Amino acid sequence: MFNQSGSRRWTHFRSALQLAVQRSAHKWTFEDFAECFPLYVEEDKNSASATFNSISDYIEAQNIRDLDKLFKEDYNVQESIDILHKIVQDAKERKARGEVRKDAWRENLNPRTSVCAKTIPVLEKDVARLKKQLEEAEELNQELQRQLQEVTGETDEVNQQALDIVRQLDLACEEWQKIPQEEIEGWTVENLESLKPPGQFLPWHRGLLIIYERFIRNECHYKGPIPYWDWSKDADRLTHMANSSIFDPATGFGGDGVAGTYSLPENYTLVPSRVPINPYAWKGCVKDGPFAAHPIVLGPGKLVTKHCLVRDINDTYKEYLTTNAVRNATIQPSFELFRIELEGRPVTPTPKMHDAAHVLVGGDMSNFYSSVADPLFILHHANLDRIWWVWQQIKPAKRLYEITGRSTVAPPYTDVTLDFDLDFGALAPSLKIRQVMNIHEAPACYTYV
Repeated sequence: MFNQSGSRRWTHFRSALQLAVQRSAHKWTFEDFAECFPLYVEEDKNSASATFNSISDYIEAQNIRDLDKLFKEDYNVQESIDILHKIVQDAKERKARGEVRKDAWRENLNPRTSVCAKTIPVLEKDVARLKKQLEEAEELNQELQRQLQEVTGETDEVNQQALDIVRQLDLACEEWQKIPQEEIEGWTVENLESLKPPGQFLPWHRGLLIIYERFIRNECHYKGPIPYWDWSKDADRLTHMANSSIFDPATGFGGDGVAGTYSLPENYTLVPSRVPINPYAWKGCVKDGPFAAHPIVLGPGKLVTKHCLVRDINDTYKEYLTTNAVRNATIQPSFELFRIELEGRPVTPTPKMHDAAHVLVGGDMSNFYSSVADPLFILHHANLDRIWWVWQQIKPAKRLYEITGRSTVAPPYTDVTLDFDLDFGALAPSLKIRQVMNIHEAPACYTYV
């Protein structure tokens, strides 16, 4: 155990503390405090004897690691040394500046208290610093409030525009219910003649999906999302496409047509149509599933004939619907090249994803004028829309609003722009192409998972 009277370091330690109070400096090492601090604690009448005994035990056992922890962490001796040196240094600097004011901490303080004290000038300096920070924070707060008001105003404006679009669609649905069925059929035939222009093909069908979703929510009280048919998962398998779960009679949309249950009308070739009818794609009526009794009044071709939902699944077309086919479209660097890889004939000499799925299902789905009567039409075009969105999201800064292509199939035509009007006739008010480019904004407000 160290002896108070026999320790030179202890004598110097006490002198150093007194000198610090009197504005003199004495720099001490950690080893100095390792020896002197236990004696310092013992002398302090406010300390417990247990504290002194524990420190004494550490020193006698020469447990350097525990001693190091005790002095550096438990008792913050090193921090006290730093404070002591700072007090002395501050005093020297004030003396050098000619300051003679008396410091409040100097009066009636023992050495241990003086180590942890701060002078009045230091506190005044902290007050000035904090006042300045408070003023800066207040200025920043005012600027943030101003920006928040601007953003809130812009958000309110966008929300109002979205509400206006929704109201227009609601009004369109109400008007649609008043239109006689024969007028709807006539509009369908008339508008389908120009339905597949190159530039507006994808935006137009995205707009159709938006209108369709609002219609079934209002009319059928449908609460779910619009599903899509990812046919690439079925096309990648070795099994026949007719075995896909999409054609399941219980959980899907009904299966293939039954041979011998449907015959094309004799006059189907007398009415000219833009896309010729393939007589071998009309095997028969769908006899199972939820649409077995689904009546169709348009087709084949432009003919108005009441008939069943006809399908004729052709497995050979699945080669155009594989994952590789999707990948080949999404790697295209421009919208023009992307849409060509997606749309197919008549833009390309061979089928691509769009027309391949129509022909694969066959029957009404393969008929240019009545394909929308097959419920798979919506699921198919939702998947094409999803693939377009995937392509957009690869480079959103460039592709989110990229649009090119001619406005119509035959002349006279112009190049489409973001301000081009998408005409939906009696279905709904027209939309600008720019309004459907971002599906995360009104009027779309949906996403794909």
